[in-house]
Amino acid sequence: GINPDLVITEDPAIATQAQQHVNHDQVLLWAPSVKPTAYNPIGWQRNPSNPNPALFLPHTPNPDPTSTEWATLIAPLEDNLDVYPTTNTSPIPQLQPFTRPAVTNSTELTETAHQHAAAIVVSSLHHNETSLTTTILNLAATGTPIITTPNPNLDDLIPPNHLHYTTNPQQTLTHLETLTDPYLRERNSITLRQHALNHHTRRHRFDQLLTHLGIPTKPQPTVSILLVTNRPDFLEHAYTQIAAQTYPNLDLITLLHGDTFNPDQAHQLAQTLPFPNTILQAPQTWTLGDCLNHAANHATGQLVTKMDDDDYYGPNHITDLTTARTYSQADITGKWAEFVYLGDLDITAQRETNSTERYVRHVGGPTMLMPTHFFHRLGYLRLPRAIDVTLYERAIAQGATMYATHPFDFVLRRHGEGHTWSADIGHFTGTATRTSPGLDLSMAMFGGGGV
Repeated sequence: GINPDLVITEDPAIATQAQQHVNHDQVLLWAPSVKPTAYNPIGWQRNPSNPNPALFLPHTPNPDPTSTEWATLIAPLEDNLDVYPTTNTSPIPQLQPFTRPAVTNSTELTETAHQHAAAIVVSSLHHNETSLTTTILNLAATGTPIITTPNPNLDDLIPPNHLHYTTNPQQTLTHLETLTDPYLRERNSITLRQHALNHHTRRHRFDQLLTHLGIPTKPQPTVSILLVTNRPDFLEHAYTQIAAQTYPNLDLITLLHGDTFNPDQAHQLAQTLPFPNTILQAPQTWTLGDCLNHAANHATGQLVTKMDDDDYYGPNHITDLTTARTYSQADITGKWAEFVYLGDLDITAQRETNSTERYVRHVGGPTMLMPTHFFHRLGYLRLPRAIDVTLYERAIAQGATMYATHPFDFVLRRHGEGHTWSADIGHFTGTATRTSPGLDLSMAMFGGGGV
């Protein structure tokens, strides 16, 4: 007897039933959503402690005995599979030899998934499409590589090349072999978590509802970029990195440090940027801390981040920082300088930092992001170098938390003299786990950028 104005559901069967009673435009069928603070990559393991794939059973599994997925996904694994039921999962005889203690909540599922090389998703175990897509999205948000059989219902949810689709047992084993490479596994993990957390959270579903109702959505917070440079030759490079950023709400404050700049050239370059920007000048006698504080005084965004004039940034760099801020709830987010171009040797190196998706006490200064009001409360000290370290120390002393997301889409550039971080080349080469000749941005970048 109820005539609703709008029916919102994640279940296609309910949507079909509702359309028999109300107009089609009154039924909104949307995909399941992810809660970022529950399902996320915090604690993700580059080298997982368990090489076996994990299978997480749905709450009400409905195994189809005629399904070929068993032979494709499970049979080739022999004994190398760990199955995790939920507290109310009915036993499945075929999976009993692989069954481990139950996972009872999102925290246990996330921590367990991070310990495994990959997850196996068997569509025929799920009693409906909603159960399947919920499992896929939650695992994707944790950054767990997913091996499953092709399913057209997933194509609109996650790009097919983000998942490891398999149609035969040998293909399943090939995917598992590929995922033993930590570098390839991490790249796949990042594309998965980026997609889930940037397109399928509860905020995205709420915005979808508002758009359906013709109500304006709340824009994402504006991020003010602080760019302090004393090198005219690097200004165009810096603007190229900044202009390529995909984050939708930006403004830029450029501070020209010293008297070697042509202000007209700077203003001409700034006109090419697709967002508001301000150009300031400061005398050479100012310290770097003075310059950054002055630039921050002109920031209009709710968040502030720092970018250097000579480093390389992929297009998703700032989006990565704001996304990490959402799920980590940290006061300061950033990246470690794991990828470095050593100009004097003309090589690109990846260093092992062991600080991926962790709460930390330090992040790369050219990547830090924090609320503008928090930055104003701290401010930089009047120092020519080591200004980031002293800022972090004071922030932590005040109870702030810091979080390092994945290191990709950022390449630190070392060349000649003049760096505020005075580490020598041996500091970088001595910890390198992989190197590539020349400037190899493909090692660290996703989707172009960094030119």
